[in-house]
Amino acid sequence: MGLLRGIKYGTETYHTLFMRLCSFAALHCVDVKGHSKSVGYEP
Repeated sequence: MGLLRGIKYGTETYHTLFMRLCSFAALHCVDVKGHSKSVGYEP
């Protein structure tokens, strides 16, 4: 299954896509673990 199709069906993540794009472009990429907050987040 292709990467974009995997994202569509939920078997791959955008994280994988961006890591692979960086790899193809020979860019240094670092995986930062954590949680993201949505637009409506209020502390």
